[in-house]
Amino acid sequence: MKHLVTSGCSFSDYENPQKTWPVHLKELIQDEYHVYYLGACAQGEDYISRSVICKVNELLKENESDNIFVMVCWSGLQR
Repeated sequence: MKHLVTSGCSFSDYENPQKTWPVHLKELIQDEYHVYYLGACAQGEDYISRSVICKVNELLKENESDNIFVMVCWSGLQR
């Protein structure tokens, strides 16, 4: 199975009622990927990078790197 890791600030928060990009992405890819939503409101670059690194490390223990994809919406540089 293929895995997709998404992360970012509030614009990437899957729980946001505004229906952010990971929600639309999930609708497009349907059942092709297992999607992990790590985006969260009020998060900066540190959280975003660490959340992705941690999840990818975890996935690499049982999956080939060719089956892991990452999409990130980086926050502002000042954060």
